[in-house]
Amino acid sequence: MKRKYQDWSKLFLLFCGMLFLVGCKKQSGWENQENKLLLYYLSPDGYSFVTQSAKQEPSDPIACAKSLFEHLQQSPSKKMMTPYVNLLHLVDVTKEEDTLILSFDQSYWDLLHASSEKELLARAALVKTLTQIPEIQFISLRSNQEKQLTDALGNPFTKLCANDYILDHTKKINQKNVTLFFADSSMQALVTENQTLEVKEDQTLEQAILAALLAGPKNQAAKAVIPSGITPPTIWVQNGVCYLDFSEDFLKKQYTIKDELPIYAIVNSLSELKHIVKVQFLVKGSAQHLYRDSISLTKLFERNLDLVIDPKS
Repeated sequence: MKRKYQDWSKLFLLFCGMLFLVGCKKQSGWENQENKLLLYYLSPDGYSFVTQSAKQEPSDPIACAKSLFEHLQQSPSKKMMTPYVNLLHLVDVTKEEDTLILSFDQSYWDLLHASSEKELLARAALVKTLTQIPEIQFISLRSNQEKQLTDALGNPFTKLCANDYILDHTKKINQKNVTLFFADSSMQALVTENQTLEVKEDQTLEQAILAALLAGPKNQAAKAVIPSGITPPTIWVQNGVCYLDFSEDFLKKQYTIKDELPIYAIVNSLSELKHIVKVQFLVKGSAQHLYRDSISLTKLFERNLDLVIDPKS
């Protein structure tokens, strides 16, 4: 199993089926052949984007941005939901060269802390919609206290570009061959198991992998590394990092196993995907926790094959 650091391809995010990360290259300024700006809304299932052409918008970039933001705050029909932009209060819009700077009040922090999933949906919709404005290539998000908005790890929301969120509505995954990591019979080491996963259309590959780890191995000689009853985490991928946001039961469930095994069974399984280099564990949006009272979750975890044994040897 080779470590995969390069050639990141499709990044699967729970909210829109499939997305992949590419370089920030300014597109033509328009998203369709009719040269109309597209507004990005949520489909009724809340997990994918649908678009609607905007009406004639002001030519001034700032005025245009404010108008598009107001559109996104309202659901135009039963088949299109606002991508949680209605929960945000925009205080100011400024422009610095090719970057549009959106300033929010406490409402953005409230959304970020309440639901990382909803915040990511709102951010993606804003970036995809507003970077279509001519002259605008990047979006930066700030609070009205002149503080830079950041994710749970302190990464700033600066220089966000449209190509961070390229949607692929056409490709569907039915089956995927993956390598999963479970505990050996002694619960002191990891073993591998190849499985063919059935990935639903409304499910990302990362979600399918976590579901398989929660379900346990098919090989009777191997053991589950995650206790039953754990709530599946919210999952998203950004810049090669897979974020897993668990509920508190991830910390509270106790069972007999070597401390590191659950962490690295998850990390190693996800790192088999070539677009994932590191994994960040969160609990209710925060990394400030100790897992099993011994492992700090504040760091980014990388693949560790030292814990893996060959059961045949």
